[in-house]
Amino acid sequence: MDKAIHTVAPYFDPEELREELATVAHAAGDATEVRGIITDRLKSLVDEARNAARAGLEVDRDGRRCAAGLSQFQDELVRLLYEYTVKHVYRATNPSDAERMAIVA
Repeated sequence: MDKAIHTVAPYFDPEELREELATVAHAAGDATEVRGIITDRLKSLVDEARNAARAGLEVDRDGRRCAAGLSQFQDELVRLLYEYTVKHVYRATNPSDAERMAIVA
């Protein structure tokens, strides 16, 4: 599968990755296999984003833009992982107020 190279933050297409992760969640076997596939994909995504940010920094020497782009990448990645987790890992069939999840950084 050819992936487009994203040179601006967040350095990936969130909707495309959301669909990719959902496909893995539904197609793969056990939870350990799914976790390994997704972990490998996300590690490569982080490497791609860092390389894109570095390339942009080398071109324009704008450290603030680079830092803002990496921050936007991290925010989008955390948002996407949260959505994936509540939809595919810890999904509640009948969610209530008691079944909320929080992200603490």
